[in-house]
Amino acid sequence: MLKIKLNGYKKQAFESKESWRWAKRAVESRQRLEEVPTITVVQDREGDIYESFCTLGQNNVEWIIRSSHNRLIEGGKLREQIDNFPKVGEYDIIINFDNKKRIKRNARLEVSYGTVEIYRPASIVNAEKYPQTLSVQVVYVKEKADSVPKGEKAIEWILYTSHCVNNFDEAKEIIYYYRLRWLIEDLFRTLKSKGVNYEASELESGKALRKLLVMALMAALQILQLRQSRDGTTQQSPSLVFSQEELECMEDILPRFEGQTEKQKNPYPRNNLAWASWIIARLGGWKGYASQRPPGVITIHDGWMRFHHLFDGWKIAKDVYKR
Repeated sequence: MLKIKLNGYKKQAFESKESWRWAKRAVESRQRLEEVPTITVVQDREGDIYESFCTLGQNNVEWIIRSSHNRLIEGGKLREQIDNFPKVGEYDIIINFDNKKRIKRNARLEVSYGTVEIYRPASIVNAEKYPQTLSVQVVYVKEKADSVPKGEKAIEWILYTSHCVNNFDEAKEIIYYYRLRWLIEDLFRTLKSKGVNYEASELESGKALRKLLVMALMAALQILQLRQSRDGTTQQSPSLVFSQEELECMEDILPRFEGQTEKQKNPYPRNNLAWASWIIARLGGWKGYASQRPPGVITIHDGWMRFHHLFDGWKIAKDVYKR
């Protein structure tokens, strides 16, 4: 593997490094959302940067960032200290069925939290701009051994946050926000080669690409909404994604995909987005049986594309009939 050493990179100011983007985008968002009381940026381990913690705080941005480094803190090293945090509770989460990297299961999480004083790293450039220590809350999440399948790695998250955490419920809220980050990754996965395939565009001008990106984001968001609502638990209306005319088209094509038995019929009520998601998934090639793996992004994308082609033909036929 070819390794390229950038001379003097470590001696550059934070604002000159590529890692500056982890703070810059959040600060820009805060400036554009002046009327919003609070915004919280959620980042994975790439965002574990001392200068970023300070910059976000200085610009009135709350944050939740997963730890990547065993930082030096008051009293020793972080990894050794978090074991002393009092355990405040346990609860279950369902491991994402679409995540092929992990086995589907109910993971039993053990939660603890505490406050630590992080020391400023000695390697920081322009150290005078940043405090010598920074007080942060840490929520520690570890999967209990008896819920980890053989050969699977236990879930373990060390989450830094600027939010106050005073009890088990507030710790769970921080964990919930961190888990929402997965939806952001799913959205961009849907936007790219696994779904809308925005990257395959051959447009050359920046203006045209931005317009295409807006349209592609709208499509990717709808596909993700359909994926999230597929089990009927979100209680969202189909009108959130589809127009009244599109829903009328769905009612007309539904009999084509329902069988004679109850198991082969759409199990969801007409006023639930899962009803529409079921139809789109069937159009994408899903068989509709409860024993099957639920439809994923690719299946729903294929069904979403096919539906819009059918809808164009349905509208033409409807207009001809009116004449």
